[in-house]
Amino acid sequence: MLDLTQLARQMQGLSQHLTLEVAASRQRLELAQQHLKNAYECQDDLVQRQEKWRDRIIFANATPVEPLDTCIDIPTPPKVHTVIATDGSQIAPNHHEIAYCYLLNIGRVVLHYGQNLHPILDSLPEVFYRPEDLYMSRQWGIRTEEWMGYRRTASETTVLAELACAAKGGQGG
Repeated sequence: MLDLTQLARQMQGLSQHLTLEVAASRQRLELAQQHLKNAYECQDDLVQRQEKWRDRIIFANATPVEPLDTCIDIPTPPKVHTVIATDGSQIAPNHHEIAYCYLLNIGRVVLHYGQNLHPILDSLPEVFYRPEDLYMSRQWGIRTEEWMGYRRTASETTVLAELACAAKGGQGG
């Protein structure tokens, strides 16, 4: 039987916790807005630092090609159009697991607007377990995790190109 009295006490604690989280979230947002304002003022310096340390940055990041505070009006898209996207994720090998392997998962999205076509919302998982897959990165002197990132990016790009070609072909070329 569910004890509503005990549950009510826990709900009060949850409410207090959520109130604190809202305040903390507001503080994070204010701090992020301050950092953005600072970045507006020293964008050139930040870009120069990024270029200087590019070989030590462990993740891919974009370099702005216009001022950070640029706002561009985006035209209304045509009534008939298709939106295509991919996004990958990965799970690194772990010697403590039952099988030493890694996983790449490439998410696919194809949305057709103004057309009577079914969307694609799925993913393509792939497990790599053969020694030639697990240790290929050693020939270039890079870590397996770094190799996985490169391989994931290449797979995302390949899948995106395949989806674009298929969508173009489905629309009569």
